[in-house]
Amino acid sequence: MEKLCPLCNNIAESTKYCDKCGAEMVNEGRMQEFRDPYATEDEVEFIDNCCIHVYRCIKCNNLQSINIKDIYI
Repeated sequence: MEKLCPLCNNIAESTKYCDKCGAEMVNEGRMQEFRDPYATEDEVEFIDNCCIHVYRCIKCNNLQSINIKDIYI
C-alpha cells in the first residue's frame, strides 16, 4: 500500500475558515513547498501521519497550517 495526501492528489477537497475573521481560506499547498519553492519535486513529508498544508484567508491574509490526514491506497 502507498501512503499519500488526499489534497495533493486531488482525491478530496477541504474547506477551511479563518480563525480571525471567519472568511473562507484557500489552500496554498504543502508546507514544504511554502518553505522552499523547489520542494515540488521532493517526496511528500508526512509528520505524525499528516501532510501539512498552508491555508491563506481571502479576506485578512491570515496564514494557518492545517494537518491533512494521509491515506493508504
